[in-house]
Amino acid sequence: ARGSAKKEESDKYERLTGTHIDLSDKYKAQDEVKKLNEELEERVERRTQALKLLNIQLIQRNKFEHLISKISSELIGTNAEKLDIQINQSLNDINEFSSASKSFIFQFNNGEINVSNEINSKENETNVFSNFNGLQISSLALIKQKIENNEILIIKDVNNITEGFELEKKLFIQSKISSLLLIPLRTQSDSIGCFGIAFNTQSREWNQEDISLLKFIGEIFSNAILRSKNETKIIEREKSLSNANTIILDTEKKTKLLQSIASIANSPLRIDEALILSHKIIINQGSGISGILVEVSDKNEIEIKNIITVTEKEKENLRLLYNSKNNKLEKIINETIQNKKVIIERNIEVNYNINTILTYSFDVTSIPILVKNQVKHIFISLFPPNDNGITDINVLAEISREISFVVERDIIKQELNKSLVKEQELSELKSQFIAMASHQFRTPLAIIQSNIELFQMLAEQIDSNIKSKFDLVSIRIQEEVVKLTSLMNDVLLLGKLNANAQNVKIKKYDLKNVIDRSLNKLNQLQKDNRSCKTTINGIPKDIVIDEELFDHAFSNLVENAFKYSREINRSPEVELLYKEKKVIIRVIDYGRGIPKENISNLFQPFFRANNTTDIEGTGLGLVVCKKYIQLQNGTLKVESIQNQKTIFTIEMPA
Repeated sequence: ARGSAKKEESDKYERLTGTHIDLSDKYKAQDEVKKLNEELEERVERRTQALKLLNIQLIQRNKFEHLISKISSELIGTNAEKLDIQINQSLNDINEFSSASKSFIFQFNNGEINVSNEINSKENETNVFSNFNGLQISSLALIKQKIENNEILIIKDVNNITEGFELEKKLFIQSKISSLLLIPLRTQSDSIGCFGIAFNTQSREWNQEDISLLKFIGEIFSNAILRSKNETKIIEREKSLSNANTIILDTEKKTKLLQSIASIANSPLRIDEALILSHKIIINQGSGISGILVEVSDKNEIEIKNIITVTEKEKENLRLLYNSKNNKLEKIINETIQNKKVIIERNIEVNYNINTILTYSFDVTSIPILVKNQVKHIFISLFPPNDNGITDINVLAEISREISFVVERDIIKQELNKSLVKEQELSELKSQFIAMASHQFRTPLAIIQSNIELFQMLAEQIDSNIKSKFDLVSIRIQEEVVKLTSLMNDVLLLGKLNANAQNVKIKKYDLKNVIDRSLNKLNQLQKDNRSCKTTINGIPKDIVIDEELFDHAFSNLVENAFKYSREINRSPEVELLYKEKKVIIRVIDYGRGIPKENISNLFQPFFRANNTTDIEGTGLGLVVCKKYIQLQNGTLKVESIQNQKTIFTIEMPA
């Protein structure tokens, strides 16, 4: 509050003026701003932590998407004879990705469990097959309940399985399973089995995104198994054809239709073109009259995408019929959406125009195209009544599955293309980072090296006792600088190879002379007086190679042979075998060997076998070796028996 007064000349007060201001709102506002600032800082901190977690999840998702891409590309198009082999390879990839103890597939056959595929991470591991194969699914209440409801079963600890499911608990323990995850495998409407990932010592945490991706893998397995069964059915159907001419003609018509549909499934057509062409084939080869292709939205809203007729008048008649109230085609479409199965209606009477008394009779087929068990398109086809057209429900069901696969494959391709773009971007970013980081290391390493050399020159003037200690330390520093410089060189070299920036100069050379020069140089460097010798089989011939790249790769393999057999003091060997169209070079050592479980990762950057921790190395040498050999159109393979011998085999075209 504040005030003032005005006086007259007679010194009497004439007027008083005062103000009263309430500051409560101001201070409340200041407190509110302070509180909001504190809340904002807390939200920013939470958002930062969330972004870090999201980054970790994105890296894991990229790996997961790469796994899905690999499994999908390998299973799509695999024929029935090779399906089991390919599924086992996919299960092995899943084990490696998730560090699982085992993965397996149950297929249900007349209520009985058939363990069709199983991969264990360790040899002689107790297998699921011996405990579950041949059991009735009805006896496993927990699994049966989840699979029938199309729900994923996650068991973090089998010891915590509730009462009433003792049999499952007993079988899991006998199979050395501590925790597991089971994903249902389904056709459009039925359960065909489940896909399992199991752990014997740990419980992996699966987030909702991981579970969604695993369900996608389950759908890939389901499609592959279903396609295999369909191929088997088609083969069995063809073998059981009768000699009766009518049956032969009918079967040929159906087979031709299925082959035509299959050819579309394997064609590069866009999905909308494939749908229209498939519908034309169904009508033409089935002696049909006309048809409507409709698209069904997620909210079951129907839109006409194409009408197939001979004349424009027929097209207009069919459109009028479809747009009329309570028409029979609309009823068939709604029933198809609800049941998700092929429908055949015979002798359906329709009237195109309510102003006429003309009616027409047709046999009508409705073929649903499903994606993830949801109807996305429907083929409505009209045939002459009681005609020998394609109105076999089994054939139409085969067409439905085949076209559904085409549509799902198109969606998978789109997702795979997105994953591939992400993977390429990450690979390019990684190569740029490695090249930049390696280059930045080289300058400080050169400065350290030059300063150590300067110290050594100055150390000549100090006391000999102190100098000996100084020399010991300076030599150790120099050795480590050399190691780090070598590592940086390898990393830069790998980045150059990944960027396809390595020049290759191919010329004719006498391979024996190239190998002899390399071995003479390497033999002289061995302090234990070991010497690598060459044996030759076949008629020597010149081959075309890049001498520098070949010498680098070959010398690296021989250096490793010396290094990893040092403790047994036995010399490595080189075998040179000349054949008609190729030359084979084997580098053999009798040292510690490579553990069997490490061989598949041997040519991965920075990977080293688990029995080499006492020997210096970067894990890049073999990666560069293999890429150099491949640049010269050659191959590099390895085989090893631990603690006995290792053989690296180079094959070059003659």
